[in-house]
Amino acid sequence: MKPGEVRISQICEVSQIGSEKQRYLQTGVSHQTDNWTSARWLTIPVDADGNPAIGTVSVYPIVISGIVYIALLALAFAYFSANGRRTIGKKLLGLRVQSVDGKNPGLGTEFRREILKFSPYLLFIAADFAFSLFPVFPTEDFDALLRMSRDGYTLLDSGAAMFDIVLGIAALIWWFLPLIFWRGQTFYDRICACKVVKS
Repeated sequence: MKPGEVRISQICEVSQIGSEKQRYLQTGVSHQTDNWTSARWLTIPVDADGNPAIGTVSVYPIVISGIVYIALLALAFAYFSANGRRTIGKKLLGLRVQSVDGKNPGLGTEFRREILKFSPYLLFIAADFAFSLFPVFPTEDFDALLRMSRDGYTLLDSGAAMFDIVLGIAALIWWFLPLIFWRGQTFYDRICACKVVKS
């Protein structure tokens, strides 16, 4: 190692809803100077025996937990918005959701509206799943991968990063652009025959 470098290696465990714990080996080098600190990290999935699994990584648990999180979040927002109720944010802004005929939407309509509202997150989950089908690392040789890491290799998935940026822009368009043109109605409001009005 170079002067001022510190190597750190640790086993991390990550737990997702409805799945077993996943284990990762995280190894990296931290370099500190008088003015700044930099670090290079390599995170590799390992199996129950501690052996590296550097091929394709299954993200089924992440997909399932992500869908569960979104469904629970949508249900909570729907409950606090249905039948004339308002979320804290809508109360603070003096807004409420009503159907286009002026009635208060029920829980079913509000749940559908919230699922549509959070649908961009479902696209992110689908994108992560699609990228997980391809090998993450440039070599199957664990020792070679460690040597590459020590020589300065970092995992840069520019394709996945660019796709996430595109999805992020699409999500912002999904949420905010219709408000400019339709005044109080987004795409999901139009689909659910609802609108946001001043209370």
